[in-house]
Amino acid sequence: MTTRNVYSEILYNLSPNRQITQAFKLFGIQDTDTACLVITVGDSKESNMHQVVSLLESGGAVCLPFEDISQFNSLESIEKLYKIQEEELKVGTLSEAVVSRIAAKEIIA
Repeated sequence: MTTRNVYSEILYNLSPNRQITQAFKLFGIQDTDTACLVITVGDSKESNMHQVVSLLESGGAVCLPFEDISQFNSLESIEKLYKIQEEELKVGTLSEAVVSRIAAKEIIA
């Protein structure tokens, strides 16, 4: 692990570069955010996730299934953040290009 805990490691690994501070700025929660993705880490019991959902909903949050995540992203923003070129999208998907960038950042940087 590069960071101090598994939660910061998730944010770090989403980042297109090796700067932990930048990862928090890009993927951490801001005061102006209207949506967020919640990730739970632990055993496979669903009770943990149910507790998190209950807590969020009691605070007025609306919890959606993971399949609905596409309504909260901008493909153009993702392409810009990860510096995906048009040529790459001709031979593979955006997801493949992003995963390649994330996987290679430790080698390239």
